[in-house]
Amino acid sequence: MLSGYHEYFNELQGRETRPTIYFYRRNDRTFHIDYIFVPKTWKLELAEVGGFEKWSKLSDHCPVIVDVAASTI
Repeated sequence: MLSGYHEYFNELQGRETRPTIYFYRRNDRTFHIDYIFVPKTWKLELAEVGGFEKWSKLSDHCPVIVDVAASTI
């Protein structure tokens, strides 16, 4: 298993450039604390993190979404 976000964006844990939480829904209190783990054999075709404008109305967390090639599942 590996972190789909980190694998797709080639970023190190702790050095993420896209936050997944806006603490207390504040745009100045951001962290990356949400993960999606996938098997190492799955080929990732897309990864994204939901944006603050859309998701802050529902939660202080933004979703981490990955799309994998059907042939690898």
